[in-house]
Amino acid sequence: AVVVALNQVGIASDLVNILFIGVVAALALGFGLAFGLGGRSVAERLTQDWYEKSREVAARVQSNEEMEPPPPAIFSSAEQS
Repeated sequence: AVVVALNQVGIASDLVNILFIGVVAALALGFGLAFGLGGRSVAERLTQDWYEKSREVAARVQSNEEMEPPPPAIFSSAEQS
């Protein structure tokens, strides 16, 4: 409504559009920073949990590989000669 009123008063529509886009961009940047910086500790904990779980899985896989002998290789007749 404000944009339409300013256009009716005679203020250049390009100027109004540029200012409106600037205000919307500033609000979006502010919300993005607020959520990004506010959620930093949560993201840090999630990343740490994922890292620890991947290390545990890697250790289990490595210990299983050390315990089990590798399966015998299967060759075709062309590969044996």
